[in-house]
This record gives sequence, structure tokens and C-alpha cells, in this order.
Amino acid sequence: STQSTGLLHLVSERMYATTKERIEQQIKEVEGNLVRELIDFNGANVSDAAISHLSKALQNNTSLVHLDLIKTKMGPNGAKSLAEMLCTDGYIKQLRLSENEDLGPKGASHIAAALEKNTSITWLQLDHNKIGDEGAYKLLKAIEKNTRLTQL
Repeated sequence: STQSTGLLHLVSERMYATTKERIEQQIKEVEGNLVRELIDFNGANVSDAAISHLSKALQNNTSLVHLDLIKTKMGPNGAKSLAEMLCTDGYIKQLRLSENEDLGPKGASHIAAALEKNTSITWLQLDHNKIGDEGAYKLLKAIEKNTRLTQL
């Protein structure tokens, strides 16, 4: 059923949001508190506007613990929206942001600011992003301050 909860249900469906309609459906599930433990947008062409919408919907998150935004083409504006949500989120433990080459130094700076405040993320995947020296430096400083992060 569409209201089933738990990771097992998600894995059986694989919940890959590869189409605009599927992305919109998952965001509506978040808004309706039908979120399970994982959202997997891996490889989807998710716009910064969709990431902003998702981030707003996740502001009242109490169940999502794994957010996969690998290779979604997220840019600095999407990173800013995500970072704003992460500053107050206390549930997401695993965040995967690899291979978002449009993220850039500005997007990395937004994520770094969130990591300084976030108390739930323990596992962060950020490889293969073109963040430059400035973005890498800001992330390094944020990681030094974040005592919960155990895997990078």
C-alpha cells in the first residue's frame, strides 16, 4: 500500500525518482507525512526548485533518516534550500550529495554552514563535486566543528 512505512517497503519499490512526476509524487508524500525512512533521487534530474520544495516539506520531518541526492544536478540554490532545512532537522542521519558538479564553491559553503548547526547527520557523502579550494576549506572547518559526523 502507498501508506506502508519502513525501509523494507521502499527497497522493494526502489523508489527511484527518475521522472518529474515521480519526484513530485515523493514530495507530496513528504508533505502528507507519508515519508518512510529513505528518499532516493539518485541520478534524477532534480531542479533546484524541486529541491527547495522538498526542503520546505521536510521542515517537519520526523521519519526520514536517509536522503540520497547523488547526481541530481543540484546547484547552489538547491544547496541553500537544503542547508536551511538541515540547520534545524534532527532526524536525517545519512546524506548523500556526491556527483553534483553544479554545486560549486557557493553550494559547498551552504552545506558547510548547515553542518555547523546540524546535530543528526552522522554520515555524509560529498565526493566528485566541483567545489574548489574555497568550498573545500569551508567544509573542512564545518566538519571540525561538527561532533556528530563520523563518516565522510
